[in-house]
Amino acid sequence: MSVRKLTDKQVQEIRCLNRLRLHYKGLYEVYSIQNIANAMGVSTTTINGVIEGYSYVNVPEEGCIDDRCKECGGSGTTTSGRD
Repeated sequence: MSVRKLTDKQVQEIRCLNRLRLHYKGLYEVYSIQNIANAMGVSTTTINGVIEGYSYVNVPEEGCIDDRCKECGGSGTTTSGRD
């Protein structure tokens, strides 16, 4: 008989973390740099420039398009035509 190394609570936590991992992996693929570039009609280089802060530095940060964003609170508007 093998000795169990994990408690029931740890097993439940692992299952929960795995569900989160799968969920966020899916979101990562939806919001990939390539998909954002395609939606905006620009290259991935342009998107990376905006993200890294060396392009469009004169544009002020005014919130996120997603109201669920915990960092900025979200504005609920989008410029990509996808509301």
